[in-house]
Amino acid sequence: MSHENLSKKYAEMLSREDTNYILFSLLGTTKITEMAKRSGLTRRTLYTLKERQFIQSKTKRKILEAALEINRDATFDFLLNRSKGQAANILMVFLSQLYYETLQKNNVEDFRNSLLNFLKTRAKNFGLVTDELDDEINTMLLFLEQKADLFGVELPPEPIETVKPTHLVATMPFLLNDLYFGEDTPQNLARTYNVPMEYTQSIFIAVNKLSLSTPSSMECEGIETLDAAGAFIPSSFRAKTVQSSVQKIPAATLV
Repeated sequence: MSHENLSKKYAEMLSREDTNYILFSLLGTTKITEMAKRSGLTRRTLYTLKERQFIQSKTKRKILEAALEINRDATFDFLLNRSKGQAANILMVFLSQLYYETLQKNNVEDFRNSLLNFLKTRAKNFGLVTDELDDEINTMLLFLEQKADLFGVELPPEPIETVKPTHLVATMPFLLNDLYFGEDTPQNLARTYNVPMEYTQSIFIAVNKLSLSTPSSMECEGIETLDAAGAFIPSSFRAKTVQSSVQKIPAATLV
């Protein structure tokens, strides 16, 4: 899409403050002469925009097109973040409405259905939630979980789309330990650690396969590995002989 087409399509979403930000902050006053030349507007006109309460659409288009020509990357990033912010505001209004509706439900089944609708909307827009609304939505979830406990409603495990990699990394040693020693089934552990069922099932299958054959000795220097409890063994540790002490994992039903 050309700069002209971009400016025609997105100039209308710019407020007076946005236009002045592009002129005097994003590009800087050192670019005013170049902006005037490329936009066809005089320097005087550009400076008087600060005092105007309303900026015409055609003026916005000229400024936006010129800004894209002068510094395409910075202008595009600004447009992207501006658009994301507007989308986040809309999503926040909608999720807030779902949140208050859910809290007001006095019937268990109505509460469950409303809660699932909230969680579905969150999962569908999770990228935007993570970037813009993480703290606000997590606070809502906390109060919804508290009411779910009062109703005896069990929240479903997090779908794979809404789990952060940092959470998966943090829970992996504990999951390895619990699955290795048969502490619980993959289904229950998914709820315990608030991770997707697919995640616990995959780890269970991998651990079960590895447990079928464990070497009686290993050379660990320079290699990161795991002990039986799922804890990382530092690469500086060098084991010449390690007696095999594998405990077979009890059978667990996979869903």
